[in-house]
Amino acid sequence: MNRRNFLSGTGVVALTAGAAPILSAKEAEESLNWEKVASLKHYVAKCERTADGDYSDIKLEVRLEDLKADGFDQQGFLRLFRLTWSGKEIPIPNRFWADLNRLEVQDYPIAEIARWEKDSQWRALGQLDALKKPRLSLSCDGGTVLIEWKRSEECDSSSTIQWIISKSGTVLRHRYQKYHEC
Repeated sequence: MNRRNFLSGTGVVALTAGAAPILSAKEAEESLNWEKVASLKHYVAKCERTADGDYSDIKLEVRLEDLKADGFDQQGFLRLFRLTWSGKEIPIPNRFWADLNRLEVQDYPIAEIARWEKDSQWRALGQLDALKKPRLSLSCDGGTVLIEWKRSEECDSSSTIQWIISKSGTVLRHRYQKYHEC
């Protein structure tokens, strides 16, 4: 049997050809320039917009450090994890963050996105979700903040580390990793 006739007769060719997105010249111009993504060692994350459209005064300052010890190169050790809420520092014990490594902070210049037309900025903001960095979200009742940070794992996998921190300083940490086979 002729393979081309078989594939075109079953519709496989039509599916594979239609799977690739076709961008207009304007859309291609208004997408992230991945060469401008910066890897940072120090970063201050601000809380995202709440459901009522406000921005809360919650900030997380992180600092990453690379270590070379005993012939091993360990990258992305978390050396600073400071949360401030309405100008007041919330003390977070080291046991909730000091054992983490292989973390990355990637950022993109907001000035690049600001030069695009307003109706196209949503596309760029959606692409920014792929960057690895801490993200903060305030709960609906305003009593806790959720911090999420994606981390690369072996075998081209990833996991998400999450902290839920109350205004009084109670901390919970969770790490989610999807099942994968190497």
